[in-house]
Amino acid sequence: MKSEAPLSDYPYMLHPRNTVLITTCGAAGKPNIITIAWITPISAAPPLLGFAIRKSRHSFKLLEENGEFVVNVPEFSLAPQSAFCGRESGKSVDKFAGCKLTTEKSAKVAPPTIGECAAAIECKVHKMIEVGDHVLVVGEVVGASADSKKFEGFFNSSFRPLLHVKGNVFTTSSGEEKEF
Repeated sequence: MKSEAPLSDYPYMLHPRNTVLITTCGAAGKPNIITIAWITPISAAPPLLGFAIRKSRHSFKLLEENGEFVVNVPEFSLAPQSAFCGRESGKSVDKFAGCKLTTEKSAKVAPPTIGECAAAIECKVHKMIEVGDHVLVVGEVVGASADSKKFEGFFNSSFRPLLHVKGNVFTTSSGEEKEF
């Protein structure tokens, strides 16, 4: 039997969700990372994906300035770094340095990819739609790369996805949970 739950808990009824690290950079070129779990493919032709972000986020301002981003797909081993990048603001913290993550030059966009991630999806902002307390950023996919040992048209069993549960709690497909 189900019992009534607060409406504010509804997003977590859809969790755990794949968690990504989105890299952006402003006009000055300084890169930033934001952790996002509210992300989904939207269209195959043209290739579009979307994610939700608050307008108050530093990364949103960088998206407005530059119009480009990279969706980096981390594994469960990057849960502490993902929690850090979700908590801290890039206004005052260099998240790459703070997490000891490696920048790699992207092929098609200015923001870097994260070397430690299993895949990178390079995007240009197609559209931004204000919806409630978030903005839906729709990105056109212009490039993609992946670790060939883990991705063969799909992620094989050696890939351990980083899944967001709630707050600073993450899990993976094995069911192991850790809070950071």
